[in-house]
Amino acid sequence: MTLAWALLASAACLTTFAISTIAAPMPDGRTIPVWLECGEALLGVTMIPVCALIPVPLLLHGRSVLGRRIRASPVWVTFWTIAASAAVAIECLFLWRLVRNLATPFANLPNPSWHALYFGIGYLVVGLAMMVILAGAGRSARKSADVA
Repeated sequence: MTLAWALLASAACLTTFAISTIAAPMPDGRTIPVWLECGEALLGVTMIPVCALIPVPLLLHGRSVLGRRIRASPVWVTFWTIAASAAVAIECLFLWRLVRNLATPFANLPNPSWHALYFGIGYLVVGLAMMVILAGAGRSARKSADVA
């Protein structure tokens, strides 16, 4: 679930960034290929509701899995809480930025959407951190079980 969240959100943001780099002569705006516009619309429609709802359950479920199933040390649970909280924070910031952008006219149409690039990278980094924490906690718990 963590990987799906990170990849879906990152793909939507990076596609938006790619589209924003297409030249946009004023006053007509961009000429976006239909396949790319449809792809972005599909990613956006799935990304916004899914990614807005996933981070909090990921935080709670991950803590449960690390504590009960894997029996990871409290340090791994803390690392997970920090990484999953970063996921929640990125999602809140993304939603705030989205609402703010939808409420204002597109005055910066000729400029690339750098915030989309930053969000795409942020989703990938946090998703990777979460995967590393899960893998590290599992490996650490196996080593502890082998020693005991």
